[in-house]
Amino acid sequence: MRKKIAMLLVAAMLAALFQGCGEAANDAGRADASVSRDGEAGTVSSDASGEESKFSAVADPSENTAEKIDDSLLTPVTADMIKEGEYLVDTSSSSPVFKVADTLLVVSGNSMEAILIADGDTGLLLYPGTAGEAASDSEENYISFEQNDTGAQLYKVPVEAMDKALPFAVFGREKEKWYDGELLFDSSSLLDDDFRESRYKTVSALGIEDGTYYIDVDLKGEEEGGELRSPTLLLIEDGQAAALITWTSPDYKHMTMDGFSFDGEAEEEESTFVFPVKGFDHPIAVTVESVSGNRTTETECTLKFDSSSISIADPEGEAPYYGNMRIKERIKPLYARGYSVDSFGDNIYRINVGKKRYLLVPRLKVLPYGIPESVTVIRTPVNRAYLATVSGMEFIRDIDAVSHVGFAIRDAVNGTEDGIVDAGEASEPDCEALKDGRADIAIEDQSADSDRETLKKLEEIPLPVFIDRSESETDEKGRMEWIKLYGLLTGEYGRALRYFDAYCKEAEAASGTVSR
Repeated sequence: MRKKIAMLLVAAMLAALFQGCGEAANDAGRADASVSRDGEAGTVSSDASGEESKFSAVADPSENTAEKIDDSLLTPVTADMIKEGEYLVDTSSSSPVFKVADTLLVVSGNSMEAILIADGDTGLLLYPGTAGEAASDSEENYISFEQNDTGAQLYKVPVEAMDKALPFAVFGREKEKWYDGELLFDSSSLLDDDFRESRYKTVSALGIEDGTYYIDVDLKGEEEGGELRSPTLLLIEDGQAAALITWTSPDYKHMTMDGFSFDGEAEEEESTFVFPVKGFDHPIAVTVESVSGNRTTETECTLKFDSSSISIADPEGEAPYYGNMRIKERIKPLYARGYSVDSFGDNIYRINVGKKRYLLVPRLKVLPYGIPESVTVIRTPVNRAYLATVSGMEFIRDIDAVSHVGFAIRDAVNGTEDGIVDAGEASEPDCEALKDGRADIAIEDQSADSDRETLKKLEEIPLPVFIDRSESETDEKGRMEWIKLYGLLTGEYGRALRYFDAYCKEAEAASGTVSR
């Protein structure tokens, strides 16, 4: 019913803001108008006497009763993600004196603004920022209201993003002070069709065949009672996905998504749910109900299923035996002396570095059984690599594979790579960050050979460790040829080959030598 009523207000809202609706509204919209001390709505006064503006006072923190809006579970939604148009959306206000009855969100190009219908006769001034910023800013940047034919007070405010707590200040008429507050525009009010592209990656878009897989699931918001097991099983059947959600407590009874409830199955120490996965790589809002004794608790949380972590489960009897795998091609480097590569086909490779062996197996291939403990298994392509080598980071940049790096030591990041977490120093990596961020490989330089303590910490995460020995190469081309291994690790082997060939031709042209 509330939405139906709001729809009837839309025409009046637009008419009031874009055409004007009477003397009171026009006075309210003028930057050089005035607000009288008796609180007359919609007026702002300029002080021509040169005295300090009455808009310069900021409420003391003890006077500000607005609570922070928790947006930690949300991912900001910007204008470029939403189709152009006008949408009725829900809005939360933390201010005790300024409440929002309805909101019309207007998306145009890559910008958004909201027309807020105030809940009641507020007659307030708003400012898109903090109270301190409002007090020191020009009065022409304050936002007053327009009044429509029904008497509703309408405020037109810029919107940086939805699902993000945005600071806004309110000027209190009684004490003539600015008070801090926050607004949050809720994107769950929008339909999936309102977005320019689906927020979720789908099974068909990812090209995943029917089968059983493992996948990492990230939980935010549910801390009480038990933890969520990750990775979890993922079943794909007829193009639809479902996950086996397991909580480490038998108290979880129901999980609700989009109004549909799913029952759990309790065992001794855990609860399990067969839960539909409507999409990957974007948080899915879920309500979890737990029962302990006579106490029932409902908690809102989000689940995000990470498509980059999908790896095939081991169907019984289908995995090949490692000892019987046949080498289809031995790839010998042209210049490098520190490694060789064996290809088993199907993008399965073994990298040989001295006595060390690394087995590279695509995530969507069955992992062979009987792999010796001395062989390090690496699922490819790596997606959240930890780079503890500066030269390795240079190779990554050369083949444009920075998106496959999640963490790096301070010396390896030049500040231009968005999303890479500073993992500290090579000798003291932030192992908690690597574990919580689900790093999938650590790439170290050869100095790690003498740092057994660091290697032990990484292996305890557990994290496969690949040691780059390119600095041991005496030939510069041999050193550069290690870029091919980074291509194998990241799925950019073709790009690595092209870069290396271009490098050799350039070097040979400069020196006048002929390639072998």
